[in-house]
Amino acid sequence: MDTCLICNPNAEKPKSEFKEFDCEKCGKYCCNKIVWLKGIEEIYKEIPIHLLSGYIREQSERTGIPFELTDKKDDIEIITKQLPRDDDVLEKARKLLLALERRTKYPGEMIGLNGEQDYPLAYCQNVEEFRYYLKYLIDTGLINHPSIMRGAWECMITVDGWRAIESYKVPNAESEKVFVAMWFDKETDNAYNKGILLALEDDCGYKSIRIDRK
Repeated sequence: MDTCLICNPNAEKPKSEFKEFDCEKCGKYCCNKIVWLKGIEEIYKEIPIHLLSGYIREQSERTGIPFELTDKKDDIEIITKQLPRDDDVLEKARKLLLALERRTKYPGEMIGLNGEQDYPLAYCQNVEEFRYYLKYLIDTGLINHPSIMRGAWECMITVDGWRAIESYKVPNAESEKVFVAMWFDKETDNAYNKGILLALEDDCGYKSIRIDRK
């Protein structure tokens, strides 16, 4: 595993023109030489680094491909608009529950969590904040009480937890399809693929149909 430019911004920069990273904490991402020469913290200076880490981890897990970090203003704005507020407790707890769902192969499966590696799943600043959201999910009956083994936690989504997850994805009762009014061009593909499509289909349960891809 290569040194992560997000976890360790002072790490030695790669020598290649384009590089992929696979960080246990931040997830899979890639960037070009411009990004690491300018520095992640400089390019994304308006975004708290722990929120950026959480966003990359979520996107790489949801898509299964490395998230591309660029220095383009439009791409940075897309990320900024999708981030939870740092004080939005309910949204961060929702993010954590959905992260547990991504790891669950079948209802009743016990899911392992490592606090030091997995706190970005809830866009947390540290392990203490991560424990807070775990406790919230326990107290509201959405997951069972985690067992602790060798510094790792194991927990399971309850029936109420699955009910909550389904409620996040309920589309409009009249239609599962949604109309997106935008200019379809290669220049807007990142905005659609990384922002609009994921929000509509994964978060809201709609089916997005693009005329130019029918």
